[in-house]
Amino acid sequence: MKTILFTQGHASQRAVVRLARAAFSHADLRVLASHCDDREDILEGADEALVEPARPDPRAEGAPHAEWLLDRARSLGVGAILAMRNRTALVEARETFAAAGIRVACGATSREALETCERKDVFAARLREAGLPVPETIAVVDEAGLAHALASLEGAEGGVCVKPASGVYGRGFWRLDPNADAFAHLEDPDRRVVHPGVFVSGYAQAREKGRLVAMEYLPGDEYSVDVVCDEGRLVAAAARRKTGAFQVVTTRGPEVDLAAAVVAELRLDGLVNVQTRADARGRPKVLEVNTRYSGGIGYSAAAGVNLPAIAAATLLGVAAPRDAFGVEEPRAVRIVDEPVFLPRTSARLAAGPPAQEQAA
Repeated sequence: MKTILFTQGHASQRAVVRLARAAFSHADLRVLASHCDDREDILEGADEALVEPARPDPRAEGAPHAEWLLDRARSLGVGAILAMRNRTALVEARETFAAAGIRVACGATSREALETCERKDVFAARLREAGLPVPETIAVVDEAGLAHALASLEGAEGGVCVKPASGVYGRGFWRLDPNADAFAHLEDPDRRVVHPGVFVSGYAQAREKGRLVAMEYLPGDEYSVDVVCDEGRLVAAAARRKTGAFQVVTTRGPEVDLAAAVVAELRLDGLVNVQTRADARGRPKVLEVNTRYSGGIGYSAAAGVNLPAIAAATLLGVAAPRDAFGVEEPRAVRIVDEPVFLPRTSARLAAGPPAQEQAA
């Protein structure tokens, strides 16, 4: 029987663990999951749950965490690890894990690739040099740089946008629209549209000027491509496009082809996410790579593509279930929020506060 460990990730770790567990019989696969918090909702789907070290424990970060994880994996007979935390330290320890017979996937096979994907300006330059399509991107560190970038991008077919050079979830993204009302971004901040003059003025007055990128804005369809990859080789992918209240899932097309080229160029590894968006002529360009699984990984599974199961099989060197590759045509998927009962937490609440709290 093979054993895989999914270390602490985002809330979608729950979906990853449960989808991998559901695809195999208990005789064929043992699924472990770990987290440093008491995340009963995430860990309940695993065959066994582990507690990861948390701060101030020195094993919570960097090389000490890699040593702790290696020791625990050895003792539990783990054959593969899909890692989310401390990936830089773990990617540098890949050979040590391999010598112990443990395949560890951290999103990429090198520290350089992980760091490239964290910096949007460096990422765009790297892919452009490789001949892959990316939006025109200019790094900004001060007011003069912002003025230069906006002047250089003037006349861009889709307009201009700005965002932090590092960050996730679209935080700090703004599209600059000279026709926008100066107050529009406060009336409707969710539109993420601001007048250029307002943005420039605000940036000039910022106490701390974070590193930004100014980019040509791409007005076409945006795709989130979830990818299983094996040291630079695309194994399986599902591209998701938002359209109104649902998402459309496909497994082929130019976005998947582009994701495969990015995977090969950066030697991505594990279960990652590639973001693309089309320009005004409908040509997809690469926006960014998240060297981790996405929050929407469950969408593709609902359409019939069980990427966590495929990832587990790939990392362990076994055959993936045939029904894991289920999309024959575009499929529409909609997510529905579902409350989760927490029996252990409920039992603690029913028992009342600990004795020391009662005494106090």
